[in-house]
Amino acid sequence: MEILFVPLALLAGVLLAVQVGANTQLSKGAGGPFAATTLQLGVGAAALLALAAALGTLGAVSLLPEATWWHAFGGLASAFYVCSTIVLFARLGAIVSVGLFIAGQMLVSLALDGFGFLGVERAPIGVSGALGALAVVVGAAVIVRAQAGGRVSRRPRTGRVGYF
Repeated sequence: MEILFVPLALLAGVLLAVQVGANTQLSKGAGGPFAATTLQLGVGAAALLALAAALGTLGAVSLLPEATWWHAFGGLASAFYVCSTIVLFARLGAIVSVGLFIAGQMLVSLALDGFGFLGVERAPIGVSGALGALAVVVGAAVIVRAQAGGRVSRRPRTGRVGYF
């Protein structure tokens, strides 16, 4: 069964990259990143509510008051991620934005696994894991440096106050 996790993780990565482009276009139609983020997360919440109802797990929502306050931080992180992808994709481009997101995820993942933060089971990183993570971070730095060479800013000219 674990063999299915690799393509599932790759599919999630593909969908995250596609999501960035779709959300950027949604932002243009919705009038800005905050409206687009609200719409995008609303659609996702509605889909998840329908799925939870279909699976009979909707009652789990009643357990929210039992959760420690910081456990809900993931919702804020999701909103920040979606909004930042909309803002950064238009200014940095897809490869730089996604490369930096992946490098950030890699650095935090090292801390989560290595120190067992946030309830993650502690797992030693080892030399090969550290070298792999370093390769991801260095790769992102190379992409940023290559894209920065002589390129004009992609800053959209919206003329609207509140659009970063």
